[in-house]
Amino acid sequence: MKSPQNAVTSKWHRFLQEDGTSPLLDPAKPNGYEGCPCLTFDQLANYNLDYSTNIKAISFLGTGYENPAEYGLGCSAHDAAVPECSNVGDCVTKIPLPDNCDKSWCRRAWCYVDSNSCSVEKAQSSLWESKSLAYSYAACGFMDSYTSSDRLRDLQNRTLRVAFNSNSGGWQGAYNEEGHFAMNAQWYGPLIDFVSDAAILGGFELEATVPPEWLRNSSKAFFGGSAFDLCIYAVSLGYLDMCVAGYTVTTKRASVTSFFELTSDPVYLLTFAGEEQRTNLEDFVYALKTIFTPFTGGAWAMIVMFVLPVMALLMWFHEHGVPGSAFPRTRPFQEIDKETGEAKIKHRPIRLTTQLFQALYMSFLSFTSESYDISVITAGGKIHLLGIFSFLILVLAVYTANLAAILTTSAQSTAVETVEEALQAGYNFCANRKLALTIMKLYTIDPARFAVDPESEGGDGMPGFNCARCQGRQRAIDFMKQDHNDPSLYCDAAFVTLQELEVMHQFGLHCNKTVVGNILTFNTFGMPLGSSIASPMSSWLYKMKYEGLLTQKLNEAQPANQCAAASQQNEGIGLTVQQLTGIWVIVFTFALGGLIAKAVNYYQRRNKSSSFSQLVWHYDQWGRPIPNLELDDWRKESIPPVDRRRTSVVLPSTIPGRRSGGSNGLHSLSYHSHMYSSDFAYPDDDNTCSKEEVAVHLEEKDEQAPSTQPEPWGGVDSASFATDQADSAFEDADEITQKVSC
Repeated sequence: MKSPQNAVTSKWHRFLQEDGTSPLLDPAKPNGYEGCPCLTFDQLANYNLDYSTNIKAISFLGTGYENPAEYGLGCSAHDAAVPECSNVGDCVTKIPLPDNCDKSWCRRAWCYVDSNSCSVEKAQSSLWESKSLAYSYAACGFMDSYTSSDRLRDLQNRTLRVAFNSNSGGWQGAYNEEGHFAMNAQWYGPLIDFVSDAAILGGFELEATVPPEWLRNSSKAFFGGSAFDLCIYAVSLGYLDMCVAGYTVTTKRASVTSFFELTSDPVYLLTFAGEEQRTNLEDFVYALKTIFTPFTGGAWAMIVMFVLPVMALLMWFHEHGVPGSAFPRTRPFQEIDKETGEAKIKHRPIRLTTQLFQALYMSFLSFTSESYDISVITAGGKIHLLGIFSFLILVLAVYTANLAAILTTSAQSTAVETVEEALQAGYNFCANRKLALTIMKLYTIDPARFAVDPESEGGDGMPGFNCARCQGRQRAIDFMKQDHNDPSLYCDAAFVTLQELEVMHQFGLHCNKTVVGNILTFNTFGMPLGSSIASPMSSWLYKMKYEGLLTQKLNEAQPANQCAAASQQNEGIGLTVQQLTGIWVIVFTFALGGLIAKAVNYYQRRNKSSSFSQLVWHYDQWGRPIPNLELDDWRKESIPPVDRRRTSVVLPSTIPGRRSGGSNGLHSLSYHSHMYSSDFAYPDDDNTCSKEEVAVHLEEKDEQAPSTQPEPWGGVDSASFATDQADSAFEDADEITQKVSC
């Protein structure tokens, strides 16, 4: 079971949250601060305090309070035993705590003081208002939370006279389609919701009131002609308790009445979005440079001067001299005797410089065409080819994506980025009157640079929009016009708060306009409060604000941006060598793998035994068969020479799709290729034959062969294969000779 002291301590913990864990706070100076001493017994007696006749004092202290004559003498927690502090009720049992549970003043020390002899904070006693008796927590070294709590109690059950203005722009204020001081239930906006909820939670009521019309001329003479100025003027004179809307807090307005500050909206320079105007030559140079902007100069140098050449040289290293590859050691030439028509094939070596140049050309061609479409034979070359394709896919994908981002951003670029650049470019500006005056002072801008208040709309012809009918905040955006000739009416740029543009973009309007540069200033919005409620109402509204009520209402009212272009805020930038590290690692990993495969193949060839097998067909990276010329070179050493004009190439019966047949296991098929001989083996006559005749002859010769019947090879039979080879042969030879012997 808890001791009484522990029970009291637990009670304090429930509803006193500001001063640690001790139920009572001992003062450092029992008799008060030297500059604000506590009243002595004799001094307090001079005030003639009669507790027996003071109903308010009896109600506060309770009938069981001992020695009321000592109440307020010396620094002590005099209120710890009063009913309001001892009867905590819901402040102990309810979660969350009610708003009236902030009673940290109950355990803080205070004393009565002479207001004329106190140099620190003090307040008039609410129990003895007619006695001019003051009390001070500061004299005892503590914060006065009782005064603020007492002020909040003054708001409860009160009815406040409130006028509503309809904001002409933005989305953070108060709005009504019927305009200012409308006496209907159509008011909306985050400020309406905020004040309504604050009134419900604070226990007071709001009564919609229209400011007296006869004050309008006086207000116009002092402030200006706007309805906002009229409402502030009425509050300052006491005809209203407060006004609800978003009011720009100016020095003159703040000098006549108190304001509860709502938000600080950033002010920006508003310009047209789009590329800067250039001459034809400048536009050409800019467009030419744009295609190179996805990568930095270092990245381009890495690609052009290192990666592509290295990829080319490594591919040449793998494929050089491999039969059927793109890099043979020799190149066949056909020599034709003009008199006899006899053709001979000769092989000439290819110079190393020619081969290397060809390798470089193929590498750069693959980069520009996004494909490396040549036959690769060796295992090392095929692995290396993976590196090439990885490089092409990744680099080109990154290039395309970054270029798209840069071009999109370019469409949203602006001709100027700062106020200084706009002034140098000769711009004139639009702004509402109050904002125009602020910007003129901050940046020393000539008033002639601002579009004037339109007299046709009831304006005064002065810089900045201030007329009642022209809706100055929205007009500043509406009257921006490119290449205009009337600076008194139109403007090149405007000064606006961010919420003004957000409202336009909410409806998909003015999507070609965007804010640029840094924040120029902040436009502070607030609500005017009458002197009779300024202190308690300001305390209560700030409490609601800092507890998140205002932020909640603003978040609920935040407009969605319907301008797709306006959401493009991130600029595309050139990618550096370091940012492309992943690509380099992948590419050169495959390149290293190709070199390892090359070394393994070289080791295997050097350690061949006297009896070895040799592939009859090579296959490129796409699986296409390529004859093994090394096999033909070996066969030439053991087969007697034949007439150079009549060459038969022997195809093995073990090629894909064929069965073995014949005594020697080979099937003879005559065909022509510029890599083997000069013409076909045809019947012994000197007639000229066509490609179709060659195909027919080959088919007949194939049918007469004593070997087994061939099966389709990859979906193509021997006759079709012969026709294809004949087509290829004649395409190669048509430009060299028009006659062949059949």
